[in-house]
Amino acid sequence: AAAAAANASAFAETSERLKRDAATKRSDAAWQKMRAFRENLPVAALRDNLLRALRERDAAVVCGETGSGKTTQVPQYLLDDAVDAGAGAGCRVICTQPRRVAALTVAERVASERCERGGVGGKGSLVGHHVRLDAAVTKDTRLTFMTAGILLRRMHGDPLLAEVSHVVLDEIHERSLDGDFLLALLRTLPARRRELGMAPLKLIVMSATLDANLFCGYLDDCPVVQAAGRTHPVSTVYLEDIHDMLEYALDEESRCCRRPRGDSRGAAAIENMDRREKAAALDSWGVDDAWRGDENPDYDPTQFEHVSALTRRNLSRLDENVIDYDIIEKLLGVIDDDAPHGAMLVFLPGIGEVSGLIDRLASNPRFAPRHGKHKLVPLHSALTPAEQREAFKTHPVGVRKIVVATNVAETSVTIEDVVVVIDSGRVKERQWDARRGMASLLEGWVSRAAARQRAGRAGRVRAGTCYALFTSHRARDGFRSHQVPEMHRVPLTEIVLQIKKLDVDDGAEAFLAGSLEPPAPEAVVAALNTLREVGAVDASEAAALTPLGHHLAALPVDCRVAKMLVYGALLSCLSPVLTIAACLSYKSPFTSGQGGKGGGGAAAGDAARRQLSLPSSGCLASGEQSDHLVYAAAYENWAKVASVSDRNTARRHATKHGLCPETLKQIAEMRGQYASLLADIGFIAGSKGTRADASPSGWVDDPSASWNVDAKRAPVVKAVVTAGLYANIAATENTGRWRDAKGEVGVHPSSVNAKLATPTFPFLVFHEKVKTSRVFLRDSTVVAPATLLLFGGAMDVHHAAGRVSLDGWLWLRASAQVAVLFKKLRRALDDELDARIRGARRVRDGGPSKGAGAEDIL
Repeated sequence: AAAAAANASAFAETSERLKRDAATKRSDAAWQKMRAFRENLPVAALRDNLLRALRERDAAVVCGETGSGKTTQVPQYLLDDAVDAGAGAGCRVICTQPRRVAALTVAERVASERCERGGVGGKGSLVGHHVRLDAAVTKDTRLTFMTAGILLRRMHGDPLLAEVSHVVLDEIHERSLDGDFLLALLRTLPARRRELGMAPLKLIVMSATLDANLFCGYLDDCPVVQAAGRTHPVSTVYLEDIHDMLEYALDEESRCCRRPRGDSRGAAAIENMDRREKAAALDSWGVDDAWRGDENPDYDPTQFEHVSALTRRNLSRLDENVIDYDIIEKLLGVIDDDAPHGAMLVFLPGIGEVSGLIDRLASNPRFAPRHGKHKLVPLHSALTPAEQREAFKTHPVGVRKIVVATNVAETSVTIEDVVVVIDSGRVKERQWDARRGMASLLEGWVSRAAARQRAGRAGRVRAGTCYALFTSHRARDGFRSHQVPEMHRVPLTEIVLQIKKLDVDDGAEAFLAGSLEPPAPEAVVAALNTLREVGAVDASEAAALTPLGHHLAALPVDCRVAKMLVYGALLSCLSPVLTIAACLSYKSPFTSGQGGKGGGGAAAGDAARRQLSLPSSGCLASGEQSDHLVYAAAYENWAKVASVSDRNTARRHATKHGLCPETLKQIAEMRGQYASLLADIGFIAGSKGTRADASPSGWVDDPSASWNVDAKRAPVVKAVVTAGLYANIAATENTGRWRDAKGEVGVHPSSVNAKLATPTFPFLVFHEKVKTSRVFLRDSTVVAPATLLLFGGAMDVHHAAGRVSLDGWLWLRASAQVAVLFKKLRRALDDELDARIRGARRVRDGGPSKGAGAEDIL
């Protein structure tokens, strides 16, 4: 009773303090000015309806078009209502965002609107953020913006979200895997908390598109509140009218032209004609008759009767699936002349395309940054937060900002000064073939909802224009209404592992069958099979989580990479394995993987890979035919320079060796995070200083540490890579051709193994299989048969045939004596590693025991 009274007293005292602070802040002139702005937003009209709905029900759906202000205002309405009611102490709002950049920028905006003097996560500030590698949250934080993945991780240790009062799932219409999974987890949580006598939990789902019925039906017909957008009028100019406006002649040698050969009277001949001359020339050619055998299968001449003959000729030959960078460059120039004020935003499908256009514009004298008239700014997920913020900065009069972005700029984030959008209409989406175990990064058309979102970016400050690089006919009849849910097109391995860790009722299959739009059952089966291969679940029908599986679920990476990290600690070669894991989870540190035009950087990267893998290089990758060891060696060389030199020297070293400095910094951060997580679950000892030391020569790279004793031994590191990546195995019979369990494959051209004449062993392990022009294996390492026998799948000895099989499909020749010996060694190794995994928590303060078993076996 005394404790309860003390808690009630503390609650009342905190609530009263928050109320006083709010009253003081509201008397401030800056607050009052911001309040006037906030009250003028369209979303303000639904405030009372939303709060009323949440008093009556556990959940509500908020629909608001771009510009309504729902992302920044709704979380504040919840907090302000609790504070004004004297219940601020019990108010903790979590607002999830689908992307890191959105969580960071929205948190900054809200902190600014609330006049938080400490900024995001500062002393006394009520606003915080939490994204990968960056948490700005204190005991004072009442409103936290985070990515959906961070909230999922939090639920491992706090499945009831005991101290949370409201969860806001923003941009749920994007149908990300984490977003749909969270929605399924949270749907029943308010009722469960009520049954347990806990404080209420309110769930708010926000969508920028008018698909409220889907969500409110899933949430037991919860209330829906809607707000209009506040965007100014945006006029859309479609591709056919862009061609007309520019009097554009499609070059027959262009990649966008479906008929690149022939007709010498083509685009080059008329490029310099005036309008009248062009019309006369085209009439004399009889364009429509000459091109009646239209090569563009999507061209319908009846849809384009209002445009010129030249444009009809262009469209009849156009490959609409190829982005025309010539027309983007011309269009930017015309806009720059005709409407010289306001920022321009170009949407492209991927990071490579963004880098390529930035490079192209930088080499154009009109846009070159050296002239000081234009600021070229990339915006995509691989940039650091500081680099991403460049897109939101305003520039002096006379300097025009051109932002080139992927779909990260589509929702949530607002670049206030944009008045022109150029939309390629293209997006890259990861597709997963569960039957073939193959990933494909496919480029395709956006949905109508996404195209509407992109266009809306142009009307935030005044009337704007969207130049759509697709025809009006395609926009009307060729786009699907919404993007395909990510749950239907990516591997479900990580989600199924999280479900096992959270121990939800009825198992993974039943839980996912109850999601908003359930995935195919075979996709769930494929995920369970992968988890069995990795050893995260057992072979029983229930697929119970193993001790290893419990640890893998605590690491926010692909389960194969997570296993690699655990084994790296257990087998005392953690430092290079941290680098390998970060590269596989993020991207290659070499510039050739960036996709930009910079041919010099790509060539330097290719040369550096080859140099590191030479027998004479003297590094970990020396003579090893391994992309993974090349990554580790390249990072280690840079880290040595960075640890004793200034930033510019380290950057020069990176550039000289074909490495991307920004990627290296991100890899360093990720290594620190992974080391901290391994310390948290007991596989290594924590640092004496800051746990997440991300410096290139941090505590985790101490060569004398027990977890790094064998860090310089390439066979041990390759054994760890094999343990993690099995059963991603391919084999060759010295024919130059590789096969995996599903058929013939090729080694990706970026690999050091791409042109191997004579591999040292006939087997390689690989990180992933992707389909582009053909089926390729990415990130591979040639490994010895002995390594596969010790770290591969289930092993069967066929005495009479003198062979050994792994998982019934991979066959190796071996005498009966050798085969039996390996089977005994394998059993001893498995027992030793299993004992270490089970005992990890007991050795948290000293790292795993250095018993001789595993080392002696290896």
